[in-house]
Amino acid sequence: MKNDLLLQLDRLAYPVLILNESNEFIWSNNKFNILHKSALINKNNILIRDIVISSILPVLDRGEYEVQNIKKKHYFSIIESSIDLNGKTCKFLSFFDISKRKELTRELSEKGKMFESLSEYLPEGIVLYNEKIIYSNPAFEKLSGYRGRELMSKNFIELLLPKSQSELKIIMDGMLLKQGKKYELNAQIRRKKGDILHVQVKTQSLMIDNNIHFLSIISDITHKIKEHDRLKQFAYVDALTGIYNRRKFDELLEVEYSRAKRYKRNLSALFFDIDHFKKVNDNFGHDIGDDVLKMMAHLVKSNIRETDFFARWGGEEFIVLLPETSLEDALTIAEHIRSGIESKMFEIVGKITVSIGVSKIKEKERIETFIKRLDNALYKAKHEGRNKVVKL
Repeated sequence: MKNDLLLQLDRLAYPVLILNESNEFIWSNNKFNILHKSALINKNNILIRDIVISSILPVLDRGEYEVQNIKKKHYFSIIESSIDLNGKTCKFLSFFDISKRKELTRELSEKGKMFESLSEYLPEGIVLYNEKIIYSNPAFEKLSGYRGRELMSKNFIELLLPKSQSELKIIMDGMLLKQGKKYELNAQIRRKKGDILHVQVKTQSLMIDNNIHFLSIISDITHKIKEHDRLKQFAYVDALTGIYNRRKFDELLEVEYSRAKRYKRNLSALFFDIDHFKKVNDNFGHDIGDDVLKMMAHLVKSNIRETDFFARWGGEEFIVLLPETSLEDALTIAEHIRSGIESKMFEIVGKITVSIGVSKIKEKERIETFIKRLDNALYKAKHEGRNKVVKL
């Protein structure tokens, strides 16, 4: 082993033991030697050293080890990993003192056996923590994907995503001032495998041995959030074409209208429908008509910017909102869309055309007036022979 590696390992704040693949002693750091001082007064006494190792090996799977020294009994959580020394793979055992947790768990057991017993069977996750997790029930272990002893070395707040961490820290700071107050937070937690869950966290502060602790009840609300998002999607998206519906467009128009007025920006729009669409439905049926609407929506969507808003106004009528766009640029976009649709051969139906009305919102103009002028521009395009772009 290299001296610099030995020095680094010897400076660790926790006991370390290195064994070879046959579980024979290779090296231990100073913290380990101090811990077993009574048994390792003479480090060259191989027999005594082997007795210490033989007491550790049977509890490796359990991951918990206890040492009785002159003053009191110490409890350690053992984390086993591998280390490469001089080209050989060795066992690297780290010992983390969990004596305080053991004592606290015993006190909790004495003071609240009913709580701990019930929490084992609760469907919600239960976590007791200060800086580190002190107790977690099986439901939280299942939710987080970590085993109980893995959680003991973790800070609960670090399991959350950054935004949720910040929100919980604010809540915890408030609890320091108002002890016993309960808070609720919808947060996101990253599981051991990396996937993310939406959770509801109900937290209350507790005083244990004159130290403040936090008790959180965690419920998985991922399904509820996804269902909410799905319903929200239905509320704002046209089911046939997959673009925005009129309701969502009205919301976006309000936002962009206010922004254009506040910052004196251009805001234009295109309003169009399919020429003689009734004949398509009459001659080929509504299923084919629906296919035409979907194909046309896809074609238009691929010819506008990501910053533009495309929506189905109703029936065969569509509207495109063009933020930061002058009337001249809006006319160019409209003509590009019109000619693109005209040149497209739609399956079964053949060629279709569209009539497009174009307008730019005027200073101090109301939204209703703007939409009415767009509608008039579309009417004029149809009245003048269809397959045209008209501005007003």
